[in-house]
Amino acid sequence: MKNEKTVLCQVKLIEGSDLHFRYADGKACYTIIDHKWQSDMESSIIGNLFSNVTNLLFYKMQGQFKLENTVRLNISFYDSDSMSVEIKEKTNGRTNNFMLGAYPSFARIGYNICSMSRSYFHSLPTDGERLSYAAECIYKSLMNFCIEFKQDTSELEKGYEEIKSMTDWYLPNRGGKKSANKQETHKIWIQRLFGYQKDKIRLAVQDLVTNQTQYFFVAEKDPWIKIYIENNLAEAYRKGNSEGTPAIRFDILGWKKKGTVFQFNWGEEEFYEFSLNTMELVRK
Repeated sequence: MKNEKTVLCQVKLIEGSDLHFRYADGKACYTIIDHKWQSDMESSIIGNLFSNVTNLLFYKMQGQFKLENTVRLNISFYDSDSMSVEIKEKTNGRTNNFMLGAYPSFARIGYNICSMSRSYFHSLPTDGERLSYAAECIYKSLMNFCIEFKQDTSELEKGYEEIKSMTDWYLPNRGGKKSANKQETHKIWIQRLFGYQKDKIRLAVQDLVTNQTQYFFVAEKDPWIKIYIENNLAEAYRKGNSEGTPAIRFDILGWKKKGTVFQFNWGEEEFYEFSLNTMELVRK
């Protein structure tokens, strides 16, 4: 049943969740500690990986994804192997887990369910294939949502077509920007391939004269969400006490030596330089 009043809204955010699943023995993938719901590490890592792909699909739609009465859409990820009954219950009709937003501005939040097969995800041999599978699952869930609520799917289809053609899953580093040297001959930025066991980081170096880009492998790191959880960084950041905590991403230090050397670092323990003169990446 439609709201009494409907307004077509530009969706500004699509937010993903951890993965909901059960282990083979029926145990849930989370525990309750001090009345707080805490996911297991696998749940958080897979959910974060799917959330990153959700953000990519949203980006590919170039801000043109529109839904009635909805400016934010929350997506919950569920394992179809172990939670098929719950998925059916939550998507059977208009439930609190499967709905558009409401008309009042304070309630313009929609809810959707995305199902995936945890066993199939783990059977895939590469992170690129896992990310591609995540994109397929998210696209199907959004299509089902739009069809159920009679929403336009044209921008969603365009965005997914772009993702389907991707062969390279390295994405810009979180919060990272392309940095041009003073002479504006080159731009450099950090890219990250989000993986299940390890993230892979590389440097992208673009020659602005030829418009060609070369890539230089930097390092493998644990998924940032794993570092974040294992070191309780949420509590450290909440208390404003992040000094001395482990790094979760590379930071750009900028250009040195008259725009011929690009510097970046991983916390206080790893410093890197890339020289345009030798086209070499060196860890200092």
